[in-house]
Amino acid sequence: MLEDLFADLQRALEAIEFLKQRPQASVMRSLRVALFRARLDVREASLLRAIALEVRHFLRRRGVISEVGEIGAGRPVDLTPPAEAGILNRGSHEALRPTRGSQPDPSHADP
Repeated sequence: MLEDLFADLQRALEAIEFLKQRPQASVMRSLRVALFRARLDVREASLLRAIALEVRHFLRRRGVISEVGEIGAGRPVDLTPPAEAGILNRGSHEALRPTRGSQPDPSHADP
């Protein structure tokens, strides 16, 4: 779920040329850390992904890009974090709620 969100978000940012003058790896790493820290639930992650997809559909309808292109990560990814991380688990499609006072582990943000 989250890898699909990140893939579609990156493609949307590329489509609007946001990454043209910025270091792509650094921007995407920062977004990953911020979104993992936000502890998105499935509904929130799906909403952000839908926005990223709609950007590309809008640009295609306006003739800015010729096709929407690939959707999602296109590859299986294991997103099973430690339970205390408070991030989505791909297998269960539910947010793992952390124990009080625990923090997400940013090391899970980079592949």
